[in-house]
Amino acid sequence: MNNKKTVMFVAGDPSGDIHAAPVIRELQAINPGLECWGIGGPKMAAQGFGQLMPFEPFNKMGFFEVIKHLGFFLDAKKMLINKMRARKPSCLVCVDYPGLNTPLMKAAKKLGIPVVWYIAPMVWAWKKKRARVLGAYADFIGCIFPFEPSHFLPYTDKVAFIGNPTVESMEEQSEKKWDVGSGKWEVRDENSKRELSIALVPGSRLQEITRMLRP
Repeated sequence: MNNKKTVMFVAGDPSGDIHAAPVIRELQAINPGLECWGIGGPKMAAQGFGQLMPFEPFNKMGFFEVIKHLGFFLDAKKMLINKMRARKPSCLVCVDYPGLNTPLMKAAKKLGIPVVWYIAPMVWAWKKKRARVLGAYADFIGCIFPFEPSHFLPYTDKVAFIGNPTVESMEEQSEKKWDVGSGKWEVRDENSKRELSIALVPGSRLQEITRMLRP
């Protein structure tokens, strides 16, 4: 009987790929030989993540785009549930992406597989009822804004603020400056003048970038 521990990750967009990769790296450092598999992108793959299928088709947004590819998403959901049932991972880590991860979370619960939701959906902005759903099915909910846990506490106490990967990355970049001439980040001299910097953050999916970053 194979008792090897495995963790299933589902990250359906580039930001999820970016945020899940260091989690996989740390898990494998703590548990050498731990197998992580599921849906993810190139940064997760660089950590030895086993991808079940190409990552790019999941990068859709908007009602009509999802409807156009509904068959793909339904097939993907069925395949992932079957893989969960067959491989029985030690844990399912849902990395944001609630459209696909919510039904997978419910399926995992029925199969007795613990669920960690990493980067909670923004229930404070829209679809507040998702807080109740996650509270009922997730074994732990990781929030990236300090005020978010309060929105889940009426339904579960297994929720916590875990830090914001994007903010931490920006803090690292604040010690550097962009050199227009070389097109590279350079270490900022502590005595140098700090120019005004503006971050444009439309999202991580291709459609978000092409539609929201137009001049």
